[in-house]
Amino acid sequence: MDTWRSSMGRSGYPTSGSGPVQMDFIPVQTTEPQGPHTRSIATTDMHIKRFLSVLALLAYFFWQSAFSATTQTTPEGQAKAFYSWYIKLGANLTFPLLDEGIFDYVAKGTVSKLRDDYEHDRLPGDSDYFLKVQDEDENDWLAHIAVHPAVMLGHVAVVPVTFGSKDKLSVIVFMRNFGGIWKITKVDDISDLP
Repeated sequence: MDTWRSSMGRSGYPTSGSGPVQMDFIPVQTTEPQGPHTRSIATTDMHIKRFLSVLALLAYFFWQSAFSATTQTTPEGQAKAFYSWYIKLGANLTFPLLDEGIFDYVAKGTVSKLRDDYEHDRLPGDSDYFLKVQDEDENDWLAHIAVHPAVMLGHVAVVPVTFGSKDKLSVIVFMRNFGGIWKITKVDDISDLP
């Protein structure tokens, strides 16, 4: 008989001279059964981890979009975003009025009317409708877009915007809220005002 078996008592625990000795661990089966229920639990755990990862990722993106949306859901924020987009696009020799991105900032009716006027060569004057000038200093204007606090007139926000640091020019932007997004409906030049 080997020493290990001889040290086992009737209870199945090793014994010493003074009685049974408790073991610090309980031996367990090291291989898991591979039945259909075990696989489904492991697969379910994997699916839960993936689901939680995707959920965390979606929550992050929604938080990011909500954060960026809060900066543009005010008339002032939307006006600044529009003019940054508009001047950059114009600096790249792209006519922003014909770009589909304009619908993010300008009311559909306004864009349709301006495009129709453009196609029939009826745009007012020799200046850009949104900037009210013929030529602008893109670099100076991009770096210096000053949007002043909006004045609310019923459902219309009137937003004064000033461009440039040297030869400043100001326009008044009229905006309405369409489905939670402020969009430009009209732009007026204030150089004629006293």
